[in-house]
Amino acid sequence: MSGWETFIEVPLVDFSEFGDATPWRVGVTRESRRDPIARLLRHDGVRWVATLGYSEVRDVFVREMGTPVRKARGRATPTVSLARRWFWEVPVVPDGWSLDAGIEFGVHYAARSVPADGTHFQFVLAPGLDLQPVDGPWRVGLRWLHLSNGNVRPGNSGYDGLSLQFGCRFGGRK
Repeated sequence: MSGWETFIEVPLVDFSEFGDATPWRVGVTRESRRDPIARLLRHDGVRWVATLGYSEVRDVFVREMGTPVRKARGRATPTVSLARRWFWEVPVVPDGWSLDAGIEFGVHYAARSVPADGTHFQFVLAPGLDLQPVDGPWRVGLRWLHLSNGNVRPGNSGYDGLSLQFGCRFGGRK
C-alpha cells in the first residue's frame, strides 16, 4: 500500500449564527487496509487522515433580550486531527472521471477552544464529495466540516462549515 496524498482545505462558508471560526487544514492521507467497520459499510476505499491546521476563532455571543452579549473571547489557534475516511464511488460522471462520496470521522485537538465557548478536544465529522480524473493525481473535494465535543461539556455550539479541499496523490489507488 503506497497510496499517499497531500491536501489543503480552505473554509468557504461558516454556518453558525455569529461566525465562530475559520479553520484551515493541511494534511496527508494514506491508503488503509479494510477493517470490520469498513467491511460493514461496504466501502470502495478507506484512508487514514492526519491534519495540521490553523483556526481564527471569533468571540462567541448570545442574545439576551434581543441584544448580542459576548459569552467567550476568541483567539487564533493551531489544531491537529487524526481520522478515518471511508468513501464510495458514485457512478454519475463521464468516463475518465471519478466521483466519490465519503465521510471522515476522528479526533481533533485545538490549543485553544473551538469555538471560543467549546473545548480543546473535539470530534471531527466531515461528509463530502471528491472529483478526480481516473488517471491523474489531482483531486478537488467539497466537505461539510463539523467539529464538536459531542456535548461532553454542555453549551458547546460546535462548528459547522463548508470547505474546499485540493489534493494530490502519490502512488497507489485513490
